[in-house]
Amino acid sequence: MELLTYTPVAALEGFPEGKLPGEWLLEALVVSAFAHLVRKDEAFAREVKRFVLQGGYGNSSELLARLKERLFQARPELSGLALSDLPLDRVERRRILVWDLERKEVVGDREGYLFEGLLSMELPPVLKALAPAARSFAESLAAHEEKALATTSLHPFYHRLRARMKGDTFPLRLGDYAEDLFRTWLLPFYRVKEVAEVLQRRLRLTPWPRRVYAWKEVTLGWVFLENGPEGPGPS
Repeated sequence: MELLTYTPVAALEGFPEGKLPGEWLLEALVVSAFAHLVRKDEAFAREVKRFVLQGGYGNSSELLARLKERLFQARPELSGLALSDLPLDRVERRRILVWDLERKEVVGDREGYLFEGLLSMELPPVLKALAPAARSFAESLAAHEEKALATTSLHPFYHRLRARMKGDTFPLRLGDYAEDLFRTWLLPFYRVKEVAEVLQRRLRLTPWPRRVYAWKEVTLGWVFLENGPEGPGPS
């Protein structure tokens, strides 16, 4: 299997030992599985909704840890997995832009390290089976960001990205692509009014990252896993 960067993958503090951490890949797949299970399993959705509403957590870190625990209880085959780190070439230090999705404008910049390229890797069958969940999750992120940035210079990129997602590949979002990307764990609650209200009131959280990172008119972190030859990047 090959990992193709459609847009650069960013690491604000640098890639540890010049490698793409396997835990980043695993986290991207696990959060996709959580979102998919909330949508498709009514009993699981009721359980996590009840937990969020009851407020048995003190902060956002504890909330996410408890949500992950519930996922692993429901899908024990996803617990205890590990993926190898992937050595990188051509890591470059760059200034990246910070786009605010609510203000629809650039609100600053940050320094980070970017990787673009093609990596060979292997996924265990249990993770390959998450391809539909990963596609749905990536499409949700792309659709939300495209809508938020519809009047900006980034809009044409999202049109190309979403067209690319219609192919036979396995999309993921990796690395430091948003200031508060942990909020993607809350994506399934976006349209559940009472949950969204509790999260806002208790933790001042909304279910979507508020600011995303961009470089050269593309947002960062979009990759595709595929078995075929290298495909084209954004043009």
